[in-house]
Amino acid sequence: MNDNPSHSHPTTGAILARCVGALSIATILNGCSQPLGLGSGTSGLTPPPTAGGTAGVGGGAAAPVRARLTPTDTNNVVTDGFRIVVVKHWDIRVDPGTCLIGGKPVAVGNPTLLTEAAPDTIPIRAERLMLSSESSRSGERGSLLQGLEIDSTAISEALDPASVRVWSASGGDRHVFRSNADYSVDSRSGRISRKTSGSIPTDSPVFVDYDVRQIRIDLIEIKPNGTVVLKNGTPSKTAPPLPEVDSGALPLARVFLDYGAASLSPDAIFSIGPPLPPVTDADRKAMVAHVSRTRTKLQANEPVTIAFWSDMVPANGAAGASTHGFPEIVEAALQAQFKGAKVSIVNASFRGSNIAVRLPKLQDEVLSHHPDLVVVGFLNDMSLPQGELRRDYTTAVQQLKAAGCEVILTTPNLTAPSSPSLRALRERDGRKDVKIIRDVAREQGVGLADVSQRWEHLSQEGIPFTALLYNGIDQPDSRGQQIYANTIAKFF
Repeated sequence: MNDNPSHSHPTTGAILARCVGALSIATILNGCSQPLGLGSGTSGLTPPPTAGGTAGVGGGAAAPVRARLTPTDTNNVVTDGFRIVVVKHWDIRVDPGTCLIGGKPVAVGNPTLLTEAAPDTIPIRAERLMLSSESSRSGERGSLLQGLEIDSTAISEALDPASVRVWSASGGDRHVFRSNADYSVDSRSGRISRKTSGSIPTDSPVFVDYDVRQIRIDLIEIKPNGTVVLKNGTPSKTAPPLPEVDSGALPLARVFLDYGAASLSPDAIFSIGPPLPPVTDADRKAMVAHVSRTRTKLQANEPVTIAFWSDMVPANGAAGASTHGFPEIVEAALQAQFKGAKVSIVNASFRGSNIAVRLPKLQDEVLSHHPDLVVVGFLNDMSLPQGELRRDYTTAVQQLKAAGCEVILTTPNLTAPSSPSLRALRERDGRKDVKIIRDVAREQGVGLADVSQRWEHLSQEGIPFTALLYNGIDQPDSRGQQIYANTIAKFF
């Protein structure tokens, strides 16, 4: 899979081929050793101690990240040392240590000092806008800066507010308008509006200069010759690609350079640990039981209809996150796995909705198609009252079961913290709706595709989960869509 969102997106076949062989039954049974497009070199490592320390700069000001990994049956392990410490501003010290690479012992006898640098900004000059006047509606003030736009919203935190200049013309004889007197800027929403009391005419365009901040993910790795290197990733406005691990090298940690970072914090260092453990035999048996009728029909090459009842994530797949949303990826995986299978997908997913809005439409949107299996999951349920949410999910499951459908509930992916916080990228998912979905799946005896658990684990693999949000807020990119597909495919 192409990790860089600026490149063309892969076909379904290419997406599947990258997951250790097109989601074969062995892959599904054992779990992908690593998520699609999420880097390499993590398989077989046991979990490191919690990375971290408190935010701040300076040696001794916060606890170091410890890249101490217990040897396992893999040849690529750290056997001792390799603490990673932010010593000042942009400097990182990697302490001496020993490891095995390709079955051979490798020792690093001296500390290594690595120097980071903030990602470059993207200069936007003379962007022509017709400024609307200030609105009292939060988040809808004024005109959206085009260099920040993704799906009609702005990339939060990407604007450098100090860089904004508003001019009367694109060049030549022009004058600059005054911030907070002629116009105002909302840096979070990426919008600029004219002051009704200012000097910007209502019927004349303005020309705006500004800088767009980028984010980047770098890699610290050990070469077979014992050198420790810092490998820079590619900066991006959102969803930065992960640097590939060089052949034969051992990855230690990734460094997340967030929007507008003035220096490094120890929390920016993400020690690389193992992937999420594969499902146990007992869990696997239970998962298969939840879709037994659907599996039987697939094995017999009988027609199977699978409905995906959701909101923005699968609805948005083709719009920007990837060429295909996860329903289409699941469809292709099943057709590849069950040769001759006749799989029909009903993608009953609509943006801007939640289960409370959609429950009265369950008959028309889903049951009218007579599906064998229904995959249910909404991202926009977090604001609903807990009692209402539990009741709606329970009612939906009961109606689906009464109609003879097998059911899989999915927990949602993680979304960006409300304010920039590297620590928040390591916290456990405490969302009330996630717990309720897990509870309802257990109480009603239906399948649970715990996508949230998979996203929660990303930080332990050295991946800040916001790197998988193509709009920087809540919409998974192609790698995040694949996580949904892999989690659902484990039932088959």
